[in-house]
Amino acid sequence: MKNTRTRPPSRIRYEESHPVISFRIKKEWYDELKNLLRTQGITIADFFKIALEKQKENQDKVWEEAYEEGYDIGFGRFEIPCKICGKPMKFDFEAEQKTERIVKEAFKDWGHSDCLEKEKRSTQRLTVEYRR
Repeated sequence: MKNTRTRPPSRIRYEESHPVISFRIKKEWYDELKNLLRTQGITIADFFKIALEKQKENQDKVWEEAYEEGYDIGFGRFEIPCKICGKPMKFDFEAEQKTERIVKEAFKDWGHSDCLEKEKRSTQRLTVEYRR
């Protein structure tokens, strides 16, 4: 016969806001964990929370380090498609000294639209003042 006892609303809310996590581990790990919890004076829930926070800190640190390393490796290296065949032309400032000079010359008139607009306005003002 099935248990037909109804749960009170407070118990239902508690169970919804506190789900169960269940898994099996080796007996030696279990004993080690129980010993650690007893010596530290914390519950398994506290242990899990601490481990989760440490893992998140570590993940953020690893991501940031990997991002910076990738940025450093890739800085000064890029590809531009050939205007004739469309195949990529590879540029590497560190491998070829002339590459940086060529790229700077090719993009000498390029800039942020705001910066170019400011430069244009300041040049126009100088021209007007010079004519006076």
